Amino acid sequence: MMDAKQMGQDMIRLSKTAFDVSYNTMMLFQDQMVRFGTMCYGQMVGFPEEMKKDLAEWTNCYKKNCQDIKKAMDDGFTQMESFIA
Repeated sequence: MMDAKQMGQDMIRLSKTAFDVSYNTMMLFQDQMVRFGTMCYGQMVGFPEEMKKDLAEWTNCYKKNCQDIKKAMDDGFTQMESFIA
């Protein structure tokens, strides 16, 4: 029979794996949408350059915030693992 410590570690690992898969899927989807959007508005005649710069800046901010969330979650999982260890 599994002890409580091992069970806790397995639950944390499962949660971390589920988060990682979800996060990676979300980021892949976001990258595809950025490529699609860039392709679409890049072909529009008269699309303002300022708007293109604003969209690129917004995309970069979004990616940075997603990376910050990922780091916070990874740190949280590490902290949870240290509580059980």
